[in-house]
Amino acid sequence: MTLFDEISRTLTDKGREAAQKAKEVAEVLQLKAQVSSEKSRVRDLYAVIGKAYFEQHQEDAQEQYAPAVEEISKALANIAELEEKIHQLDGSKLCQACGAVLDKEAAFCSKCGAPASVAGQELAVVGEDAFAESLEEVFEKE
Repeated sequence: MTLFDEISRTLTDKGREAAQKAKEVAEVLQLKAQVSSEKSRVRDLYAVIGKAYFEQHQEDAQEQYAPAVEEISKALANIAELEEKIHQLDGSKLCQACGAVLDKEAAFCSKCGAPASVAGQELAVVGEDAFAESLEEVFEKE
């Protein structure tokens, strides 16, 4: 066997080894991605269970969960205060029916279709006659 044949065989063997290693690395990376995805799914499910427990036992949580329930309640109250400040600053408002954030000029909720409050006042439901009269007034102004 000549030197060139031996070098060629060695290179071929090393190429096969490298290809096999690359395949193994790719498989490991794919498996790690699947593990990560499953862990994320488990975390999400834990959060769902935790939220359900919080909602069901907010007032009567077991002693071991009481501190966490209290902290969650405080955090939710703080979030509500901060969101109210945001609404005051940007002029947005919340839908009274579904809680969606509405533009300050919105007459109806874009999420559920409920009437929005106007300038901090609740819209009253009126009879057809009053509605027709208010429509006439609107069109007369134009």
